[in-house]
Amino acid sequence: MAVGDLTLSSGFTLTPEDLRAIAAESKKILAEESKDLSQFKEIDSISSVSSLPGISAKEELVRVPMAILKGLDGREIELASSSTDIQWRYVGNPGWNVLVELSLLTGPKGTPGDPPVVSIGTVSTLPFNSSATAGFVLRGETPEGVPIYALDLGIPQGKPGQDGNGAGNVFVPTDNIIADRYYIFKSSVDKSANGDFIELDSLAFGVGQNYSGYKNAEIFNDYENNKAAGNYAHAEGMNTNATGPRAHAEGYKTNVFASEGHAEGRGTWCLGAQSHVEGLYSYCLGDGSHVEGGSIGTQPYFIENTVGGIADRPIFDTSGESLRTFIEDYGVYNSENIEHSLFFDAVSIREKFALNISIGTRSHLEGANNFICDNTSHVEGYNNICGDLYYSHSAPIVHKANHVEGYNNVLFSGREYTDQNFCVHVEGYSNEVYPGCSFSHVGGEYCTIGNIAPARLAFCHGKWLLVNSDYGVSFGRFNKPTLNNKNVLFSYGIGRDDNSRENALSILEDGTVLIPSLEDRINDATDSKVIGLNNKFNNNNEELKAIIDEQSNQIKDLLALLQSGVGITKAFVSGSVLVFTKNIQAEVSGETFFISDSQTTVADGVLTIK
Repeated sequence: MAVGDLTLSSGFTLTPEDLRAIAAESKKILAEESKDLSQFKEIDSISSVSSLPGISAKEELVRVPMAILKGLDGREIELASSSTDIQWRYVGNPGWNVLVELSLLTGPKGTPGDPPVVSIGTVSTLPFNSSATAGFVLRGETPEGVPIYALDLGIPQGKPGQDGNGAGNVFVPTDNIIADRYYIFKSSVDKSANGDFIELDSLAFGVGQNYSGYKNAEIFNDYENNKAAGNYAHAEGMNTNATGPRAHAEGYKTNVFASEGHAEGRGTWCLGAQSHVEGLYSYCLGDGSHVEGGSIGTQPYFIENTVGGIADRPIFDTSGESLRTFIEDYGVYNSENIEHSLFFDAVSIREKFALNISIGTRSHLEGANNFICDNTSHVEGYNNICGDLYYSHSAPIVHKANHVEGYNNVLFSGREYTDQNFCVHVEGYSNEVYPGCSFSHVGGEYCTIGNIAPARLAFCHGKWLLVNSDYGVSFGRFNKPTLNNKNVLFSYGIGRDDNSRENALSILEDGTVLIPSLEDRINDATDSKVIGLNNKFNNNNEELKAIIDEQSNQIKDLLALLQSGVGITKAFVSGSVLVFTKNIQAEVSGETFFISDSQTTVADGVLTIK
C-alpha cells in the first residue's frame, strides 16, 4: 500500500486519486440538486417532519418559518409550604402539587448550644397611641463565647389629660367643714371651680386606711391583700406585706419582716432591720444593708426537681420565718461547736437556686444572682459570692470589709474562726480567694489565692495564677507558686497550661532570685570565659616554665663561673640587676651601683681598669 492510501473495513483500498475523483463527483451532484429558498416548500407545522433535511436525494426539502419553531409561552407558578412539604401550582389553578418533602431537607441534629445570658437593656418612652416594642439586642459575649442579649423595651405614654376650665379659685360652702379634719376636693360636673370638700375618712378607695390593731399603720391601693402589721407601718401597691414597726412595703408582692425595713419592686424580701431591698426577686437578711438588682433566669423557685420533688415549688411563702428556715435548712453547722456557728454554703446553693441575696450586716449588693454573707462588704456584677458565714452566737462575724465585683467570682470565708478574711478585693472573671487571705487582691481570669495555704497581703493579676504565701505577688499566666520546696514571693508566669506552669522571674522567700533564661546565658558566658582563661593559663604556664628553666640554667652557669674564678668575688643588687665584681672596690646606694676603686673609672658609659 502506498502512502496516502485509505483501506476500508471491507478491505478495499482507495488511493488519493480515487478520493479526489469522489470529491469532484459529489460537488457536481450538489450543484445540480441545490435550490434557492424560493424553491423550498413552505410548511406551517413540523408535526409531520421527523428531522431537519440533510444532504440526501431521497428527502423532500422544505422551508420552515422560525415562528413555528418557538415553544409555548410559559406559565407563572406560586409556592407554598405546609408542615410536611413545599408545594407549587400554576397561578389560577385550585390544586397544589408537592415539590419536595421537608423531611428530605432536614439535616442531622446539631449539638445543643449554651443558653444565652439575658438582661434588661434600655427602657424608652414612646409617643402616645403608639405600639409597645420589645426586642433582644446582642451586647457581646462571655469569655466562653456565650452571647449576651439585652431586652430593650419601648413603652408608650398615656393619654394626655384635658386642660382644666376653672378660674383658679375654689368656691366651696363651709357649713359642713369641721376643724382639724382632712378633706379632698371634688369638682362639679360642669368642670367649674365650684365643688365640694369630702372628708377622707368617708372614702372607700384611693386613700390610706388604718390597719386594724396597730397604731397609725396604713394600707393603700389593695385593701384586701396589702398588710401593715406594725405600728406606723406602711403598705402600698398590690399584694404587699409590711410587718414590723415602721416597716414600708411597696410595689408588687414585696415583703418586709423587720423594723424600719423597706422593700420595693417585685417579689423582694427584707428581713434585716433598717435595711432596704429593691429590684426583682432580691432578698436582704442582714441589718442595715442595701440590696438592689435581681435574679436572672428564674423566679424564686427551685431550679431542679431534686429539692422537694417539685420544680415550681416556691422557696418562700408569705411568712417571714420561711426565709429564715430556708437559710437554716441549707446552712451547715460547725461540727466542733454546733451552738455557736452556722455557715451558708453559697456555692452549693447557687447550683440549685437563682438568688440575689445579702445575709451580712451593713453590706451592699447590686447586680444579679449575687450572694453576700460577710459584714460591711460590697458585691456588684453577676453571679458573685462574698463569704459563706451566716452568723455566730458567741462572737460577731469576723469576715468583713470585703469587695467582690465582676462575673462568677468567689470569696470564701471558711468555717474556722482562725481563717478570717478582712479587706479582700476580688474582681474580674471566675477568680477565687480562700479563707485566711486578709488584705489580698486578685483580678484577671481564673486566678486563685490561698487554695493550699492562707496568703495574707497577697496580690495576683493575670490568668490561671496561684498564690499561696503571705506577701506573695504574681503576674502573667500559669505561674509556679513554689520552687525548690520554697514559696515564691514574686513571680511572672509564662506557663502554657496547668500542667506546664513556668516562671520567667521568681523571688523566693529566702531572697533568692531565679531567672531561668538569664541563668542559662550566664552559664554559657561563664563556660566560654573559663575555657579562654584556662587556655591562656596553660600558655602562660608553658612560657613561665621556659623562663624558669632558662633562669635556672643561667644560675647554674653563674655558680660554675664563681667557683672557677680567682680572688674574691663580690655580688651587688642594683635595682633589678645582679652585679658581680672581682678585685674592684664597689658599693650600692639605693638602686645605684658605685665603683669606689681609684684604679677604675667610668666615663661615657665605658669602664676603664688601670
